[in-house]
Amino acid sequence: MQENAETIKVRFISWLLNGGLSFSASTDAIGTEVLFSKNKRKADLIVISNVLYAFEIKSDRDSIKKFYHQLPDYLRSFPEFSVITTKKYLNQIKKITPASTGLILFESGEFQIKRPAKRKIKLSKDDLLMFLSKEDLIHRFKTKNARTISTQALRNRVSRKIPTTQIYLTALAILKKRYRDLFNLFMRDTDGIIVRDDLKGLTGKINRISA
Repeated sequence: MQENAETIKVRFISWLLNGGLSFSASTDAIGTEVLFSKNKRKADLIVISNVLYAFEIKSDRDSIKKFYHQLPDYLRSFPEFSVITTKKYLNQIKKITPASTGLILFESGEFQIKRPAKRKIKLSKDDLLMFLSKEDLIHRFKTKNARTISTQALRNRVSRKIPTTQIYLTALAILKKRYRDLFNLFMRDTDGIIVRDDLKGLTGKINRISA
């Protein structure tokens, strides 16, 4: 039976909770449908530990046409990135992704790491700043008259003045706090036994990326 992306996502989270990719439920966090990038994408799933790690899921029922446009945004926004897919798309995705992109095969209910993700150093300031709300920017980066300008104007100002590494570490800390709180509630409510409706608890509190 062909399983859709949401079912694979549930299975993958269960796999993580059982120690997949060395995930630690006591220190790490998981987020789903996470908004990112200046092009306003949604990551199927992210893991936040000592690094931001994003995952895109392509099931047998999906088309990968959109993935060609998503891929550059993933690579600019996350230091680690993997695609979870089936045999149908595995070779095609391998051909179009750089060697830094991880490949995880889902087959017969199991996950196999076919190519581990490699950490990237070069990230985009503009894309990283999209993780931060206006309040985050004001609180973390002191700048004059911040409340009188738009969120995007404030992001532009921070981008000009602050190094990429500092912006990334700020985004990592904020996302970890946000999703760690949600993840703790998720674990309390599910006790590790997950169904599709439970995924809503990991989507975060931001409904849109501020303009």
